[in-house]
Amino acid sequence: MSASSFSSFPPSFSSFPDLEAGPSTSRSAISTKKRSREKDKSERRKEKSVKDKKRGHGSTTNTSSAEKETSQLYYSDRKGDRYNIQYGGLHAGDIPKYRIIDRLSRLWTVTHRSGKGIEVGPTARRKMRSLTDSSTRALLLAPPTRRVLRSGDTHKHPEVDGFLRISSSRPQGINSESYRSITASKDDADSDSDASDTSDGVSHDESSSDEIILTSYQEKLKQLEEVIAKEPGSTDSWLQLLSHTLSTIPVTSKNGIRARSEITVSILARALAADARNELSKVLRIHYLRAGEEVWQESKVQAEWEEALRTGGAEIWMEWLEWRIRQAANGVDGIVEDATRILNVFGQIEQDELVKVRVFWRVAVVFQRAGYVERATALFQAQAELLFRIPQALYGLPHEIQLEHLENFWESEAPRIGEVGSRGWAAWVSGHREDISSKKQDVNQIIDLDPYRQWAARESQMDELGYLPSRSFDDTDDPYSTILFSDIRSLLITLKSVAAKNAFRQGWLAFVGLHIPGFSLTLSLSNCINWDDRWNLGHLTRRPFLDALFSSGTTQTQITSESVAGVIVGREKQYADPQGPIKCWGYGVLGPLDVIKMSQTGKMKAAMWGSEDVQGLEHDFIKRLLAQLRLGTDDAEWDILTLAFEAAMNVKTGKELGGIADTMAERGLRLRAGLDEGLGAWKEEVEDGADVESGTDEIVDHARELRRLMPY
Repeated sequence: MSASSFSSFPPSFSSFPDLEAGPSTSRSAISTKKRSREKDKSERRKEKSVKDKKRGHGSTTNTSSAEKETSQLYYSDRKGDRYNIQYGGLHAGDIPKYRIIDRLSRLWTVTHRSGKGIEVGPTARRKMRSLTDSSTRALLLAPPTRRVLRSGDTHKHPEVDGFLRISSSRPQGINSESYRSITASKDDADSDSDASDTSDGVSHDESSSDEIILTSYQEKLKQLEEVIAKEPGSTDSWLQLLSHTLSTIPVTSKNGIRARSEITVSILARALAADARNELSKVLRIHYLRAGEEVWQESKVQAEWEEALRTGGAEIWMEWLEWRIRQAANGVDGIVEDATRILNVFGQIEQDELVKVRVFWRVAVVFQRAGYVERATALFQAQAELLFRIPQALYGLPHEIQLEHLENFWESEAPRIGEVGSRGWAAWVSGHREDISSKKQDVNQIIDLDPYRQWAARESQMDELGYLPSRSFDDTDDPYSTILFSDIRSLLITLKSVAAKNAFRQGWLAFVGLHIPGFSLTLSLSNCINWDDRWNLGHLTRRPFLDALFSSGTTQTQITSESVAGVIVGREKQYADPQGPIKCWGYGVLGPLDVIKMSQTGKMKAAMWGSEDVQGLEHDFIKRLLAQLRLGTDDAEWDILTLAFEAAMNVKTGKELGGIADTMAERGLRLRAGLDEGLGAWKEEVEDGADVESGTDEIVDHARELRRLMPY
């Protein structure tokens, strides 16, 4: 087959240069051209230098030197004012201008201006990263890849003739060998030892390069293992080892909870088997059991908890109850049975009675969270009747006999503690009986197209308004609002110590929304294992606290400026209260009448309860509780709480507060110090309010009279 021919391409390649022909001629031509270009460049440099010298010796101003000096003393700020459109004019602090910089070297320059200051950085270098940059945060979160090890050789640079000879990369003008030859006679004696030291140093470097370098995490882990090997019964060391090991596994990672649980079970199993003292450690046992819930079968979890209960202790029993509440296999009735088991274990000493109060309070919170608010209130009412209104004839009788008589009072549907017209169980037995009116619940009609949201809103409203149990003659659609005595009988307890009775009534106040900081920690011997704040801070879920913690969307679209006579004026910034809604301190650190200084101007605020703390609560119901839950005639602590609540609720009226103060003065209570501090806060709160009523003077007069009557 003949090859096809293309007329557009000639058959010859004469257009390409012949690379083999004349290599010497082309090389000489290239070198000649290169030399001519270099000669032209050198001539241009000479001409430019001559011109610069002539300009420097002239009569005109030396612009180059002026520019250099200006660059050292000034910098040009070309950043505009970003608030021109918002405020309609320039601001003196944001107008571009020159700023004088004294003695700034040419190696440094201004890189950024912020506020009233500037940022200086190296010239012709990129800006250094700050701690707020995303790249810096990613670098900090990255695991370490290198380590800076401390050198084991403390004599890295040997001393020679009293000097440290440091090697340098610069060429030395003096020959070191010729210089050292002068003193060769002195160094000959030590030459052999120096050579041996050098060889040892080389071998040491070679051996250190083969050594495994541990990271900081591994070093810490090694130290903890050494400590545990010396002291296997140290609970703190085992907990530190557990925390350090779990630090590498975030909770939010995939299967992080199960992985952390498996590691916890493995480490704590070693701890429990390492020493007999660890088996009695409640902290290790609780962590071990809580982690085992994620990895063990249900039968094994049950067996492990039963074994732990044999050791006893309030902390173990409370955590067992929390586990039963999390399981909730038999619903609310099953939780009641578990709580009854705990109440039957503990005796009648003061600390055991405080444990009973904790269990009692916990079950009431379970009723509330499950939607049985009336049952929780009825539980507190029946227990209060048994403690504060028991008839004189029933003192000292067995607990079951007292409950039988209390059931007769309960089934009579007479007014109970906290209700209108209540005179108590003892008054009912003596013949002073009053009829209770039918309870009417004014429920607002909720309009919502979504039936689920409408049902949820209605249930929430019913929980807020229908907290009192209903009677048989009340018109209600909720059958669970009527509480029989059999529904709460097994949870009623006997409390004889004053501390337990005081804890019960303070727990009721916390249940209805009056939080007492640090109170729950007083119910247990060990604060390190008391985790009751997981369930006893329900007041933070109320609407006023949620609004204070999470601002609504309307506050983000507020008008920040307004026009007055054609001039745009910026509004003053409103700062939030430095003391937030969460109040957490030790019990007794701050009293109910103590105040906190909020600012340097001297503004004071009530420490425990303010107007925002009592907002949305049933004031009448709480006032009846404070009046009916007194322990005798001399109950100073309860009277202080009563006065603090009245001051937080209606400080501007003053009439009722003055009557309470007079009543306490007649009892001879020592409240002088509390009133001295609380008086200023109350008066200032009224003066800062929107409506200042005449009751302010009455509060001041009553408080001063009370201080005069009280002894020192």
